[in-house]
Amino acid sequence: MPTERVERRLAAILAADVAGYSRLMGADEAGTLRQLKAHRRALIDPKIAQYRGRIVKTTGDGMLVEFASVVEAVRCAVAVQRGMAERNVSVPNDKRIEFRVGINVGDIVIEGGDIFGDGVNVAARLEALAEAGGICISGRVQEDILGRLPLSFEDRGEQYFKNIVRPIRVYVVGRKNIAELPFPLDGEEDGTTGYVQGPRRRLGLAGSRGIGWSLALLLLIAVAGLGTWQVTRQSSKATASVSERAAAVAKAAEQTHIDAPNELAASVLLPGEPPFGSLRKGTRITVLSSACRPGQVLEIIAGSDLEQIPRRKRCIPAN
Repeated sequence: MPTERVERRLAAILAADVAGYSRLMGADEAGTLRQLKAHRRALIDPKIAQYRGRIVKTTGDGMLVEFASVVEAVRCAVAVQRGMAERNVSVPNDKRIEFRVGINVGDIVIEGGDIFGDGVNVAARLEALAEAGGICISGRVQEDILGRLPLSFEDRGEQYFKNIVRPIRVYVVGRKNIAELPFPLDGEEDGTTGYVQGPRRRLGLAGSRGIGWSLALLLLIAVAGLGTWQVTRQSSKATASVSERAAAVAKAAEQTHIDAPNELAASVLLPGEPPFGSLRKGTRITVLSSACRPGQVLEIIAGSDLEQIPRRKRCIPAN
């Protein structure tokens, strides 16, 4: 008799539950259920649909969601956690509904619409390690999103989980760092999704993310102003040609790139760089940044207590 073939696929799995759910239910069962349904209807379910996720099942205070893309899974988690923080602003601390989220990527078994396997089990274990309002991911997820999203996760090292043979590398990000992330995340516009194909080049005068290109814009204004001054002083001289001004602007923009650590790069945030205070001392990460040339990534090493420079940075080859 032929054996029934098992359906498998590689997927990103998001597991979430409500922190302190039993306490909330004990204090106000009807109110907690009403809040939870309102959050799902107004925020959670629409965000899952926006990022092309599939709700596999719900378990009272928790849910299991499958994504075809690990990048979309992380974006969805960030959007939900940020949205929940906004919805909780006017809610007393003891009545707030806050989610813990764990994300893993792995091979899963599909049976009757449900999913099984170590990939699912690891996601559930990661969820338990996340703080309320935070996100915990596996090393495989970290590798897949590295350089694609402006996220700085804290490395918690390898952890052993019940019924999981191999150790799992664990990374976490808390609610405070999530709240400080740019909106929308690099590589997406409000209400849209998609993979990041390369560094996004934006002019950002208000905010540290656009420092490099803000400098280029200021240099452009200075070049234009200098040309006007020269025409006024010396009307007999011909104005600079369009090609000459374009070359000057290109040179100014090129000068915003960094090739080695310097005093300015150490003391200010560059495009794509996580906020100061978000990295554990000694942590090394790489991110995409418009401060680097095409084909390069920005390497950031958080300084130690013995160093006066808060961070050391340089552009290195992406591969």
